Amino acid sequence: DEVTHSGEADLEWLSARVGELSQKAMCLYAHLGLESVDALARELLHDQSKFDTDVPKVHEPQVQSLITSYCFAPKLAHLARVLPPFVVRDHLQKLERLQVQVYDELTGCKMDGIFRKRAILPRRFGGVVPGVSPVVEAAHVASAMLFEAFIIEHVVRAESSGHELPLGIGSPKARVDRRAQMAVDDNTSLQGILRQATKAVKNAANGHVGLLSWKILLSLYRS
Repeated sequence: DEVTHSGEADLEWLSARVGELSQKAMCLYAHLGLESVDALARELLHDQSKFDTDVPKVHEPQVQSLITSYCFAPKLAHLARVLPPFVVRDHLQKLERLQVQVYDELTGCKMDGIFRKRAILPRRFGGVVPGVSPVVEAAHVASAMLFEAFIIEHVVRAESSGHELPLGIGSPKARVDRRAQMAVDDNTSLQGILRQATKAVKNAANGHVGLLSWKILLSLYRS
């Protein structure tokens, strides 16, 4: 129907805007002056002519590493908190390929698929260049929870003062009210996303000896 078509058009528009931002972020890697990174950036860009290599460059490996980890990597992290995961994931993963490629060239070792996935994990899990796609679901859920808490507080203040709620506030407030009436075993869409992400992490840990907790390893050794 018309509402569904409008919603799909909105999502396509959002995805296109995220794509534009990610393309601009890719061009920043030209400042590192790394040949394999430049080649990958041209491969990922829709318009290769936008990748201008005639820019100031840094040549110290330590500086290149720090710029990648603390400047380029979190460049679009905020989008994971304000947009649905399926809108931003593909674009973030393309940027993460560039992040990992920087370390691949700096270390001189060809990183395979497993090392590349481990490199973009959060730092507390051993990631050297943390990405956003591994935690995009959790980031979105956490942001939604904060927003809903703000909405509830705003509604309470408005109702206590006798003010009429704005139209934009009514919809998220109704969503919160519906969730409060759900059965205990039911999950909202956000809760479902978080449960799936948690299950994926658990399955990965159970299937990899290096990720098992020391208590599990000790029990296996004793048995």
